[in-house]
Amino acid sequence: MATAPPSDEAWTKSIELYCKPSDEELLYEKGEKLAVKAYLAISRLEYSVHVRSNTEFMSPSGVVPIIRVPPLFFCGFNAIANFIELKERSASSLLDSQTTADMKAYISLIQDKLLPAEMCITWGNDDNYANLTKHKYGDNLPSPLNQIIPWLKRQSIIRSLRNRELPIVYSDAKSTIKQVLQALSNRLGTSLRFFDDRLTELDALAYGHLKSIQDCDLLEIRNLLTDYPNLVVFCNNFPVMNNL
Repeated sequence: MATAPPSDEAWTKSIELYCKPSDEELLYEKGEKLAVKAYLAISRLEYSVHVRSNTEFMSPSGVVPIIRVPPLFFCGFNAIANFIELKERSASSLLDSQTTADMKAYISLIQDKLLPAEMCITWGNDDNYANLTKHKYGDNLPSPLNQIIPWLKRQSIIRSLRNRELPIVYSDAKSTIKQVLQALSNRLGTSLRFFDDRLTELDALAYGHLKSIQDCDLLEIRNLLTDYPNLVVFCNNFPVMNNL
């Protein structure tokens, strides 16, 4: 049975980040990767990057990116942030209880609303699937797997979204994204941080997904962000972005 890393700081010297090649990353996967890299930077944790096309299949949960702190794996932003919090390196450790609760509510908004909407945009729309997603997800595979594996993944994603009563229609997903962007814009106001001058998990997670939307292949999705100038300024001035 795997045991946790030693309680000292030795674990900070062995962090490995596994992610997919940039040309194979989907909208929500890039958002999670950038969020994790931003949070590691905010937490002043060094890491090595390992780019693998099969990163998703290395992940016990199928969620990417992964960090490995031998012998343990942590998959996706939430699990990684929770691990760092457990090791008492959380960027939000000095926040009071009410502010921490507010921060976690916005994190849940991104993870429970924005991320599934990004998945719907990616997998649920026929044109996006045929023109972008299928190629990003399957072109590294031999025929006929390059057709079969993306199709199976699409069915799995749509089924999961439907079972969770989340958007599976493109227009509904767009509306959800706009609602989340509006909420984040209202919270941010004229500041460059969501909570005073302190960078937190929320800043990292918001940056990752907003930056992914800003760089999205789909003009219609990119334009959703331009309606919120303060979020654009937040993205363009994120302090650790040059290291990501």
